[in-house]
Amino acid sequence: MELIRTGNLYRITKNYFTDVVLPATNVLASRHESSVRTYRIHTHTFRIEFFSPVLEQRFSKALSGLEVPAQDKVDLTVVAWDKATSAVVSPLVLNAYHLLPEVDAKGTICEDFVGVYIHGEESVTLYDIDAQKAYYYVSDAKDLPHWVDAAPLRTLLHWFLTARNMQLMHGAVVGHAGRGVLLTAPGGSGKSTTAFNCLRQGMEYLGDDYVAITEKVPITAHGLYASAKLTQDAMSHLPVLEHYAVVEAGVEKAVIHVPDVLLGHLVREAQLLAIFVPKIHSGETTYLIPAGKSDVLRAIVPTTLFQLPFARKEILSVMRTLVEELPCYFLMLGKNRDEAPETIMSFIKGAIE
Repeated sequence: MELIRTGNLYRITKNYFTDVVLPATNVLASRHESSVRTYRIHTHTFRIEFFSPVLEQRFSKALSGLEVPAQDKVDLTVVAWDKATSAVVSPLVLNAYHLLPEVDAKGTICEDFVGVYIHGEESVTLYDIDAQKAYYYVSDAKDLPHWVDAAPLRTLLHWFLTARNMQLMHGAVVGHAGRGVLLTAPGGSGKSTTAFNCLRQGMEYLGDDYVAITEKVPITAHGLYASAKLTQDAMSHLPVLEHYAVVEAGVEKAVIHVPDVLLGHLVREAQLLAIFVPKIHSGETTYLIPAGKSDVLRAIVPTTLFQLPFARKEILSVMRTLVEELPCYFLMLGKNRDEAPETIMSFIKGAIE
């Protein structure tokens, strides 16, 4: 029987967890000590038990803005390991018994368990919801694509936060004095360049690629990753960042972790004032014009839905609320990209006053 896929994902049953993963983790815990790090998003805490120094080194940079001192009690424990470090195997070759039928693969998170094999990343992510424990496994952490470093455990955090009335959103958030705007658009629109330019000029920064949103008014954005993914064209507008870029041959985007000198501008949350959809135009100046709600939905929905498996109804509900509750604008980016932070700052200050 052919493996069932939804996009680049294989939906895994709980049988795979009980038959393969749980025995492997029992062996793992008996043979190795873990390195434990604790993180918090809003009021929700999770710890990662790293049984792989390489995974810890690769993931901890992007998660650095969330790290907090160790907690006795957390909302989720994540076990992360690879075969190369531990010699404990959790086979990635699945059979039909370990996969849900196609109709379920397109569904929502089940009541007690959800799991996927992500093709391209070659990883298994499993979430035992009742036990509030999750598992992340790859054969060799050194072989992970470099873009995984920019948003580690994104799928798992999506499930974890959705159950807590928060939603991951594809977009950047920048701000001032605890207020911010959501920048969202398809690739090549200038979103990442604008967000990092705002950070470079001293504005508050919550993230470039993914943020978490609480839809309860006042709508609030929460930072997740101290990183960004920038195209070579975007890098040409921000040459100061070239020293920090991690580039992989044949991959369009470079990964950049927020430089230490700019970490002071990394903030955990901001009240959202508006949604901006960046658009590059041929003129010199940068300015704002009102955007239709349908135009903004077309900009925000596809990339978020495509990259986050399951819980589609929840995602769409939050995005509709965002667009209905917040004013929406096109951020028309001129040739002088340094004007964008000034335009955004002027809008925020005007809204606060």
